[in-house]
Amino acid sequence: MYVEGGLYTDIDVEALKSIPEFIPRTFDDAEIDMVIGIENDEPKFKNHPILGPVARNFCQWTFLCKPQLPFLIKMVENAVARLHDLAKEQS
Repeated sequence: MYVEGGLYTDIDVEALKSIPEFIPRTFDDAEIDMVIGIENDEPKFKNHPILGPVARNFCQWTFLCKPQLPFLIKMVENAVARLHDLAKEQS
């Protein structure tokens, strides 16, 4: 996704809208770098005993983006750093 951009979706996702409908007509497609879905945004779950702070989160099962977004490379760097930290903690 970082190198080429495009659309990612899990194999078990059903398209309820066509890809051109992902971005509302009120926005200029050229100005949109990334579209990320909201998986859960229920204010009543803010202090949920099980979900806790993850009660509000982005979904990762479908997103689209332009190539070489700094946001994506930062996510990769953070994930790799976290893996290194976990390896140090568990060795």
